[in-house]
Amino acid sequence: MTVSTQNSSFANAKQQYNRRVVKQFKTAIMSIFNAPTKNEVSENNQEIFTQLEKSLGFVPNIYASLAHSEIALENFLAFGSSKSSFSAKEKEVINLAVSQVNECVYCLSAHRNWKNKWFF
Repeated sequence: MTVSTQNSSFANAKQQYNRRVVKQFKTAIMSIFNAPTKNEVSENNQEIFTQLEKSLGFVPNIYASLAHSEIALENFLAFGSSKSSFSAKEKEVINLAVSQVNECVYCLSAHRNWKNKWFF
């Protein structure tokens, strides 16, 4: 085995190990957060939950988690829908790419569903 092959093998093993550690960390962190129900959030956030239920059919946990704050959910949604030089499809492609790079299974699942809505 050459030095180059050994370095490559070591780099691959290190990358796999790092991915496992990151995945375990993400799993541990996500088990700490709870997603509040509509009755557990402010009136303003309850209205947003109603709008999300109408448009998406449910309230994604990431949005529900932001509703712990009086203003975070509203600000997050406003930021996501703010004026941009990107089209809605382009924004979604960016979201999907970032989810892939971050190896976030939750986000990948969500954005793959949106991908189907936009492109197919």
